[in-house]
Amino acid sequence: MTDSGPEAAGFSTFTRRLFLVGVCVPLTGTSIGIDGGEIFQILAIENLDLDPRAIGIALGLGTLSVPVQIWAARIPLERARTNLRIFLGLLGAMALLTAGLVRFAEPGTTIAALALVVAILAEIGVSVLFATSWQPLLSYVLTSPQRQIINGQGRATTGVALLVSVVLFGQLGQTGRALFLFALAVFVWWVSWLLRVLPAPEGTSAGVDAHLAKDAADESRKSAGLRNIYLALPASALAGWPLLLTYIALVLWPAANLGLVGAALAFGGIGAAALWRDPGEHLVGVIRIGAVATAACSIAIALFAAPVTSNAAGALLLSIIVVGTAARTTMRAGIMELAHRRIDSSNAVRVMTMFDVIGSTSFQIGFFIVGFLIAASVDTTASVNPFQLWLWATAILLVVVVGRLRRRPEPA
Repeated sequence: MTDSGPEAAGFSTFTRRLFLVGVCVPLTGTSIGIDGGEIFQILAIENLDLDPRAIGIALGLGTLSVPVQIWAARIPLERARTNLRIFLGLLGAMALLTAGLVRFAEPGTTIAALALVVAILAEIGVSVLFATSWQPLLSYVLTSPQRQIINGQGRATTGVALLVSVVLFGQLGQTGRALFLFALAVFVWWVSWLLRVLPAPEGTSAGVDAHLAKDAADESRKSAGLRNIYLALPASALAGWPLLLTYIALVLWPAANLGLVGAALAFGGIGAAALWRDPGEHLVGVIRIGAVATAACSIAIALFAAPVTSNAAGALLLSIIVVGTAARTTMRAGIMELAHRRIDSSNAVRVMTMFDVIGSTSFQIGFFIVGFLIAASVDTTASVNPFQLWLWATAILLVVVVGRLRRRPEPA
């Protein structure tokens, strides 16, 4: 978006250290419940013996922090580096606490359920600290092609790490899983330490940012381009298969290797991120194709009758998951870049914070609802279970809402 910021001599170092952030946050987040991460679902089911309704409720409780998240839009851009370092410090502490629960907590007890408290706090931390620093920093420092390398090919590298981690975690025992989480905590703290030398952006003043944040709702209503992006976020989140791994483990394919299923969920995203390139004027068209493909895969999963018993059906299911996650990754990367094209340095923090608030809140609502739907699906004797109906409904919603996106902002 801009060439301003750190001078060229320090730019490569800045980019490399941001790249490490882009690796450690998703990798640790998937282990402690951010966006209902696959590793967290595995340890919640296999190590802590948590009920799917409890998982869904806990992940959905992040919606209670929405007022705080909206307030965070007032945070000035110059605090981005500090907020990012604070978030990484807290992320490492939560990974360490989860490691202790996996190793020492009795499954199914109140102590084990503290992992859900960690997940709630992690979601709040993402919205209040990470969302106000990560994308605004990228928007401030990088040009559009450079930013898309971080958000595209950089995510592919992260995806490889996630894929290996999910498969490895699925094979580890109790002690091995605790050590894995401990290692993540150390890694995150090391990255936070590296960020201490990065220059802080010269953002707008706190007073100006506060004024902009106060008028955020009104400005959003006036901007049809941003409004349609904001509408696309919850549609893509609700259609993003919240707690799919839990549904597969408890209803659709109880005999499945959860590490393999988690790997399939990660693999599609890796391929799509690695292949992502700046589509230029065709950005909205790419988003729409991704939405249609995601919806088609959702409906395909809904057509599977539970339980899956044959290897052929299992292989087909995994293939659909890979294609669907690739389509979803492409769609969401496109929506993110479309948002970047609608902002400048005066509103970067506000818009990107609202972007995260809407997206994460939608995920949390999805977790809350789906937790109950999965519990109901376990007990149902009907030919179509509640989770299958959810897949159909969110697929249709996604196609309709994404169809409203336009290449250029429309007049209010």
